[in-house]
Amino acid sequence: MLAAMPVPPSGLGGRTVNLRPVVQALDALRRHPAPALLVVAVLAASLTLLGVWALAREQVELLERWYLDGVPADQGGGVEQAMSAQLVSLIHWGRSALTAFVLGGILALLVAVQVTTGVVTMTRRADVRAMRVEGASRSEIRVSLLAQAATLGVAGALVAFAMLGIGTWLLMREPSRQAVFASLPMVGAGELWSLLPYLVVVGVAACGTGGLLAQRTLLPR
Repeated sequence: MLAAMPVPPSGLGGRTVNLRPVVQALDALRRHPAPALLVVAVLAASLTLLGVWALAREQVELLERWYLDGVPADQGGGVEQAMSAQLVSLIHWGRSALTAFVLGGILALLVAVQVTTGVVTMTRRADVRAMRVEGASRSEIRVSLLAQAATLGVAGALVAFAMLGIGTWLLMREPSRQAVFASLPMVGAGELWSLLPYLVVVGVAACGTGGLLAQRTLLPR
């Protein structure tokens, strides 16, 4: 087992911080890459669906505001009139599609919690037994399990953010859509970056919940 790694005191009343639980969590991820990648993949898929929902909702609101702020509805049968008619139906369709995305994301997130619970339980059982033999407290073991779960949550959020960024970039570069997009308000990098903290929070919360559920098996009372 990895030894305790004290951090020199820095305004903490002369106390040292034991990093052993965190190091053990990271070492468990290194020793079991396949289960960790499974958690990241499932979590990234769920967060991507939720991210698409958030960006699409913002896009629908942008189009609706733009339309209501003065898109002329009778331009003599020109491109603007055709676009206006298509935009109304697109807005109605978009609101219905958003429901499917958010429901799919929530269901996938519940799956991610269950997968995290199973992975943490499977990969840390031997570690927990060894830590208890060495005299580690229950709080140290809990920190180690939660550190592993939090790391998986952050990794899944970053993968989802990258997928959303690539998808947005590819969508905007589609030649057949560039002429239409040029005349419409579109979500951009600002909205995408503002989504990152929410992805991280939701990812850490989902995996953290899985870590807490795993503790019920690994740390029976």
